[in-house]
Amino acid sequence: MIIDKVNWNTYLNKETLLEIFCNDKYPNTFSLGYMIANIDKYYIFKTINETGYLDGYELYQKDSINKIKKDTNYCKMFTFYINYLKEKDCFDNLDLKTAYDKVPKDSINGILQYCFDHGMVITITQVDGEYYETGKVISVTNQEIVLDQRTYTEDLEESENLAKVRNKAIKIDNILSIKIITKETYLYQRYLEQKNKRFMQ
Repeated sequence: MIIDKVNWNTYLNKETLLEIFCNDKYPNTFSLGYMIANIDKYYIFKTINETGYLDGYELYQKDSINKIKKDTNYCKMFTFYINYLKEKDCFDNLDLKTAYDKVPKDSINGILQYCFDHGMVITITQVDGEYYETGKVISVTNQEIVLDQRTYTEDLEESENLAKVRNKAIKIDNILSIKIITKETYLYQRYLEQKNKRFMQ
């Protein structure tokens, strides 16, 4: 069932699993999750991966969303997966919720400032970008944010792409989506922390 856009906000903080379809500007045009926050021109969704586990917390620009569906067979199947994993106490096996609960939800600038203050790794998609941009937040102002994309590219050993990668400033007004805390960003942040400790020894 497709939800009328004027009713989207009624699904905030409801235990209703949703299919989210984004426009072609977004590299990943489909997500599954729960709508949990409404911040300015963005929604935050608690997203589910392809096997029903918590994948993380992602912020989407509202204008990037084409439609939202609920009560589909796909949603019903994944609701069973989620409930089963919760019964087995492994739905959120990295305890991402604890990390997310500490993030302020007053504004996108507040979220980004928190990520900088706590050395977090995030993933950003820009309105005019074709790809995700991932890295530790190394600078933030009211207008721009910079991610350490070069280190991330080096760690992936994508040497053919390294020469093209610059830690460029991203305009906050140009952000289409942010993966605030996901399994990927959380684990990569832990990796950077242990790598830095090893370097300091």
